[in-house]
Amino acid sequence: MSTAHQDPDIESMLRGELAARADSLPVAGAPVQAVGRAVKRDRFRRRTGVAGSLALAVALTAVLPSALGGRHAGQGVHDASGGGAPALFTASLRGNLADDAAFLSTLEQQLDGLPAPNFGGSPGAAATYEYKPLYVNDDGVHRIVIAGVDEGTEAGFIVLVGAHASTTSALKDASYITTELIATPQMAYTYVGPFTGKGGEVPYVVLGPPQMTDIEYSTKTTLETVGGKLKPVRTEVKQAATLDGSAAGEIADPTTPDGAARLSYDLVFRAELGGDSIAPDSNGRSFLLLPANRTLSSAYAAIMAAVAQQGRLAGLHTATGSPGKHGIGDDVAMVLLDAANFAGVPLDSIGYHVDWIGRETPQWDSALVDVTAPGMPKLQIFVRGLAAGAPWDALSDPAIALVRPATPLSPGHVPHTGSAFGGQPENTTMGLAMPDIW
Repeated sequence: MSTAHQDPDIESMLRGELAARADSLPVAGAPVQAVGRAVKRDRFRRRTGVAGSLALAVALTAVLPSALGGRHAGQGVHDASGGGAPALFTASLRGNLADDAAFLSTLEQQLDGLPAPNFGGSPGAAATYEYKPLYVNDDGVHRIVIAGVDEGTEAGFIVLVGAHASTTSALKDASYITTELIATPQMAYTYVGPFTGKGGEVPYVVLGPPQMTDIEYSTKTTLETVGGKLKPVRTEVKQAATLDGSAAGEIADPTTPDGAARLSYDLVFRAELGGDSIAPDSNGRSFLLLPANRTLSSAYAAIMAAVAQQGRLAGLHTATGSPGKHGIGDDVAMVLLDAANFAGVPLDSIGYHVDWIGRETPQWDSALVDVTAPGMPKLQIFVRGLAAGAPWDALSDPAIALVRPATPLSPGHVPHTGSAFGGQPENTTMGLAMPDIW
């Protein structure tokens, strides 16, 4: 009989993991995007609960607001040859309210009263910046304003949203202020309103250089076997009408919190720019934050305990339960939860069998697991966890798991290392790097 694992301090646990991963990043690099991806991975993996409810353990927006803030994104989407201001700031004001002088006059007054981006971590310097309207539009359902600040190498954005025909005073700040680490001439910016699971329509805007065309988005992903490898395939693709490098519309909000969480995760945009296919919203847009639930599901706890017990029988020093600590039991449970989330089913609908568990290196415990999930090919996943006493930096995020289509295993020929197993990084196949890939 399994019981639910209670952890009274999940927030501290995840903050510790975030800090550890940040410390392991190269000093010369800008860590926000990499840490943001790591946080997104844990955010979605920790959506657990009774009967498959996807509930996040905690939101970490206070830790890295520029990486996590709001349900929107912007990034350098195309390698630019040479410098220059982003086309977002040099292009003419876009949207069907661009010629409404009265609206723009009151908008300018409202923007003057908003806090400016905190470039370089200096509030005093930030106060000297002024927002420039970049997009003002009313599509008959929502009225949306996107304004920004260009600081040369950085750019900050803010979004104001209201109902159709709202006055400027009725428009609400719908985003956290974000700071882009790299502002290239070809950068794009995407805003997606919050999915709440209450039905209705959620607005989106994709704003890029005027030359950006052929914008489309996908709301679902399936996993197929192609040439002996697993391939995520985007489905339920819809086209978005483009005008001067921008597109806007509404997406139906699901009627359940689980559906909203899943759509928030699956939704991804792409467009064409200069002959290349680009992702105008990858890396930066965060996912739906559901109310905190500090109880891990009984299914998750049961997997952790069972795998840890198998590890001890194989001579490993595995803890029974260590959520967020990346022991082998926790990491197997996380990967199975990725499979459940990808398939859109409760965790207890996932079948698994541990074919082998043991010590791969002095720092890694590993397990080879056969996995079955509704609507997905049969999988084999090579999962790694931190060995007892191993430091945090021994395990990088992409190394947690490798996945491949299930193949027959011969006695005495079971792969005991990641190199012998082969396969593909699990996080790019069905895990939390998926929103970056199309």
